[in-house]
This record gives sequence, C-alpha cells and structure tokens, in this order.
Amino acid sequence: MRSYYTYIISSSDRDRFFIGVTDDLSRQLVMHWYDNRESFVPDKRVYFLLWYQRWERAVDAVAQARTLKRQERNELLDFIKLQNPGNMPLNRRFVTKWPPQERQVQEAVQWRNAKTLKANIP
Repeated sequence: MRSYYTYIISSSDRDRFFIGVTDDLSRQLVMHWYDNRESFVPDKRVYFLLWYQRWERAVDAVAQARTLKRQERNELLDFIKLQNPGNMPLNRRFVTKWPPQERQVQEAVQWRNAKTLKANIP
C-alpha cells in the first residue's frame, strides 16, 4: 500500500520553514537538499526534517499540511517542540547518509525530470 507523508523542514537556524506532502519522503529530502545546496547563505538552506507523519490517504496528508500552514509561527514552533523536543534533524531516518550521496541525487533528479517530461506530453 502506498504511503503519503506530511512533513516540516527548516533551515539550520530554524528561521525558515517549509511544509509539504509527498509519497516518497527520502527522495523529497534529497531534492530539497539538491535544490538548496548552492544557496547563497548557508544558514538559509531549507532541508532539515523536523517533523513528519505517515498517512495511508493523500487527502489526509494534504489536510494536515493545510492545517499546519494556517498556524501562526509561534504555534508551529510549539507543535515542532512537542513532537521533536530536541529539535534535531530527522533526515537520517530516511536518507542514511547525510548529506546525500551523488548517486542518490542523480536518481532523484532523473525521477523529477521524467515526471516533468510526462506532465508536458499532451
């Protein structure tokens, strides 16, 4: 059975947050890392996984993401502290070697390119 994830990632200084939904959290984390690796300001790179929840239905994952996105910043920080008291990145639960290895990055980029190509074919 397919799983869906609602997740929160942040910058290393916990100044910026991103809330998303995916059906492959390990690949999504690699893509966030890849897309942010050349960020001009290293502390602003948003790819540290702070919270996630697995769902069986995509509609439930999307609903959770919408709820989280409506929260005020301080409410979101309190939610993360409650779920992840140490405020530690959880990336290694999904990507065993962090930062991702070149092979993992290439696979994720190929997957995204193939998905984009399919979406553009009439």
